[in-house]
Parts: sequence; structure tokens; C-alpha cells
Amino acid sequence: MLHKDQKNGYALEIPDGWSRTSGTFGTLSHHSILFGFIGEKIHYESGDRLSRLTISTGKNIWPGTGFRRAAMYDFLVLHMFLGLKETDITEVVGFRLGNEPNTLYFRYESSYGTGHFISTVREGREYTLRTSVEKGEGEAGRITEIDRIIRSFHFLPFF
Repeated sequence: MLHKDQKNGYALEIPDGWSRTSGTFGTLSHHSILFGFIGEKIHYESGDRLSRLTISTGKNIWPGTGFRRAAMYDFLVLHMFLGLKETDITEVVGFRLGNEPNTLYFRYESSYGTGHFISTVREGREYTLRTSVEKGEGEAGRITEIDRIIRSFHFLPFF
């Protein structure tokens, strides 16, 4: 299913069996004042409830990429429910969300599962994807599914 947000100028492909949800996702919800409450937030969850996606869009509040990188990294390390250590987080260098060069991409793995935290800034707006995949049987397939969602993200023409 194609999720198209004309107002914010992007689209991405959501797999069959996923549905839009509201509220929080519990342990891997990725909520914070800076990365959850600024702008608009949309949640999707897989049919088995083991994979989640949050899309946030809003005004870019960061004075530079360095500040955004530090805030994202600190958020992941300090998020008490994830139980992450610095060694659990890897920055993926060179990735471009929607072909935007101003993209920061962190992957993490914890005892709860794996996730992605991706942010790009385009024309004064920040676009953030946060994902989680719970550990367990079929995890590799769920990670592949999340990777396909991320790769499908694109900006709409004439935005």
C-alpha cells in the first residue's frame, strides 16, 4: 500500500498486512520531546505486531547537522527502555533518505530487537523514520521488510 502525504511532500510503500495505528508502541516507541512531539507523527505496525514504523515531519529545529547527530545519538543512548550502550549503535554513512544528502542514519541492536533512526532535512523541514523489530523467530525477514520500506521513501515532485 502506498502511503502518500501530499501536505508534507513524501510517499513510501507500506507492506501488505501492516496497518496504521495511533498511540504509543511501548518499549520501542522512541518518544521524546524533540523526536516525537514536534510536527506530525504517523504510526504503522505489522500484522504480527512485531515490527513498527513511526514517520515524523516538522520544522527543522536543529542549527546544524552536528547538533542533530548528537541529539539523535544521545536520544538512543539515554532511552532507558532500549537499554542501549554506545557499542550497540552504528551510524550508516552515505545513505540518502529520498536521495537527500543531509541524511543521518543510525542502526541499533539491543536485547529487545533492532531498529533504525533516520533523519533528513529538506527545505527547512525534518523528516524522521524510526523503526523497531522485536527479536524472535522470523526476525531476519522482518528486518528485510523494514529495509524495503526505508528504501521506498521518496519525495513527491513539485513539493
